[in-house]
Amino acid sequence: MKKREFLLALTLGATVLPNRLLAQQTPKGSKSPAILTVTGVIGSGNRGALDPALDQMMAKQKIKFDKAYAFDYPTLMALPAISIKPTLEYDNQVHTLKGPLLTDVVRAAGAPNCCCAR
Repeated sequence: MKKREFLLALTLGATVLPNRLLAQQTPKGSKSPAILTVTGVIGSGNRGALDPALDQMMAKQKIKFDKAYAFDYPTLMALPAISIKPTLEYDNQVHTLKGPLLTDVVRAAGAPNCCCAR
């Protein structure tokens, strides 16, 4: 391969490939990467099947799915949240923890009503 063609290919690969990989890991309609992926009996989902190259942690755990619902940080923070104040073992101090209930997350993913849903 000629040096000029090689440099052009290298430049294109360095700019296009990372953007393409990030786009595949980002939920539809979002600019943020996914931080939580819910699979199983859910609605239509907002991402496709497991990609072993992009979802390496799930692939190593032998997780497989045809569709999933990927949550980014803003989507999770938009769900109703509760606060709890447990004393954590590692420092014996009271901490305030805040976040959505698991039932609300599962419901947002489009799962049908289950015994634990409110």
